[in-house]
Amino acid sequence: MITIYDIKDKLGDPLDAYDRAQSISITENSFYLYELQEMFNFSEAKTCFFNDLNEFFDFAYSHELFEYINMEEYEEEHEAYYKNTDLSELYSKLVSYKDRVWEIEDCKEFVNSFQHSSFELIEFGNVSELLNASDDVVQKCKKYYSSKEELVQLNLNQGFYQIMHEYLSQFDEHPKINKEQFLDFLQDS
Repeated sequence: MITIYDIKDKLGDPLDAYDRAQSISITENSFYLYELQEMFNFSEAKTCFFNDLNEFFDFAYSHELFEYINMEEYEEEHEAYYKNTDLSELYSKLVSYKDRVWEIEDCKEFVNSFQHSSFELIEFGNVSELLNASDDVVQKCKKYYSSKEELVQLNLNQGFYQIMHEYLSQFDEHPKINKEQFLDFLQDS
């Protein structure tokens, strides 16, 4: 039997993993993950960044253990659960994540298959795709669209559009014109 304590002993604290996933210095070769988090009856957009696809493990690990992280706040109430619940299947899944050499397809597959009531993982992509967007796409992203259907009709991905639209609302210039400004914007988002 493997408990949550065993998982944390063997793979580390998921909160530390989450913090590592949030403290990345962004470059034009980085990867982004656009997600929506449900917070007190509204959704908040969040973008995470990775300089190496293997850094994605920290994100995947912390998100898979999200329920257990929240239970820690009430550990006394959940002590029996922590001690008596066999999480061998979850542990095997997490070990497969840790041992994997992550490829972009693996990251996208995780994003597409991850299900949680508090998170909606929207899109995984390359920062370079944002920097190298065509002028036509940049012009489309300057406009405000209120539905996913409009984005589909324009052949725009939701995460890509939201990141670009927010940047263009502040700076009104193609990100490639001032890469440092764009990377700083991403770092602060």
